[in-house]
Amino acid sequence: MSISKEFRRILPIPDGGSDGPMPPNDYYNLNHWRRLLYRLKYRPRRVVDLTMIFFSIFLEWLGSTLLAPVTPWYIEDLAPDMNQGTAASILMAAYAVGTFLASLVTGPLSDRLGRRPVFLTAMTIYTVAQFLMANAWDIGSFAGFRAMAGVAAGTRPCIMAYLTDSSRPIDMKMYGVFMGLFVVVGQSLGPAIGGALASVTLSFPFYFIGVISAALLVFMYLFLRESLVKDEHGMPINKFASPEEKDPPTNKFLWPTVACLATASFSGQYLQINWSTVCGLVGADQYHLSTSANGGLLGIQAIASIVVNCIYLPLTHVLGSALLGSIGMLIAIGIVGVPFIDSLVGVIFLGMCIQAGTALYFAGMAYFNSVIAPPKKRGLINSCVMGAANVGKRPQARSLICLRSV
Repeated sequence: MSISKEFRRILPIPDGGSDGPMPPNDYYNLNHWRRLLYRLKYRPRRVVDLTMIFFSIFLEWLGSTLLAPVTPWYIEDLAPDMNQGTAASILMAAYAVGTFLASLVTGPLSDRLGRRPVFLTAMTIYTVAQFLMANAWDIGSFAGFRAMAGVAAGTRPCIMAYLTDSSRPIDMKMYGVFMGLFVVVGQSLGPAIGGALASVTLSFPFYFIGVISAALLVFMYLFLRESLVKDEHGMPINKFASPEEKDPPTNKFLWPTVACLATASFSGQYLQINWSTVCGLVGADQYHLSTSANGGLLGIQAIASIVVNCIYLPLTHVLGSALLGSIGMLIAIGIVGVPFIDSLVGVIFLGMCIQAGTALYFAGMAYFNSVIAPPKKRGLINSCVMGAANVGKRPQARSLICLRSV
């Protein structure tokens, strides 16, 4: 028992770096890339922490989209007598339910227990779920294991709280961009990797992701540091960025602001997820596109999201993040024009508007939450906002059932 306690006490492996000779004010006057190089030289463990956090986001979205190209074969194998539209909706809804429920509790739990234990627990569940999905025996078991995998994607409130604990609000603009890019890249690569690996065996994609997530879990256990550090009064302190920073003044408009952010997050996620379903049906039914052309139709629109994330930081030097988010949501409203046009080019343009508009909002969401969240409620605030966003994913299953039946 004593050996076990001693072993746990040395984990994560201590940080032997220093903050370097540069004063904090001079450091924050550097551009983002020079800050990264400076951190790599003097505080590499900080870069390692962030790399593991962002890679976990990429892995979650990669795993969530692996199933897309092999869904018909999985349904044929696990539920041959079930309608394909209904079975596909069950699989999508299972992941969304797991994500939604986890996003409601991971934030408050991390406020009480710490960010690191929540990360390790969620990644353990995710790893086990991948191997279980590879060995599912029917549609019910597969859906249950997929819901387990969705728990890891529900740690986004904890991720945002971790970044807020250890960063200045101005840095959250850059981290929001990174989150958006890792999500888009994971979503884009998932179907391609899933389709290629499924040529080995139908379950091989899940074994592949399971091994990678197990390796990430080991690295997190060894290296990931706890960001939630409290003073003698139980108040969280920002030990990596601004330990001298005082508690923000009481904000009487905190919860109305959270409600506005939650509504915007729900709306943006609802538009993104449901358009990805409806666009494919519009392409097939109205414009008679092949499956490969339909995939290209969605891929072209994703370029808009990537471009917006790449230019977001320069845009914040011209316009405020809140104004950019508002403009983005206004741009996304253009999707209401789809029923009134009879042009594939027009559909692509409006689809790109939805991708670009919602990306403008979601790129700044981490920054918005970091600005308004009191230290003791960082996880809770992030859970409220991300929980609303995850609710926006759930109508996709109902939409697909209705559209399939029509």
